[in-house]
Amino acid sequence: MANEDDETKDEANARMGREHLGAGIGLGAISLGAAAIGAVCPMCVVAVPALIGSGIYHRLKARRARDEAAAPELVPGGATE
Repeated sequence: MANEDDETKDEANARMGREHLGAGIGLGAISLGAAAIGAVCPMCVVAVPALIGSGIYHRLKARRARDEAAAPELVPGGATE
């Protein structure tokens, strides 16, 4: 497995996105099960959307950076380098 120091910013964003989405979905499933038996966790009501939103944000940020790196650079005059 890659060392933390070797991880680029884009890879870190993608990894954080996966972790936050996974944690949000997992906590949401547990909260849904608890709500089915009548117990509602106020912290879960806040944490689930926050984790899912953070995960989506980090995944989109990593995807945008990856797409920008893959796109050809445009120079004035319409030519590409």
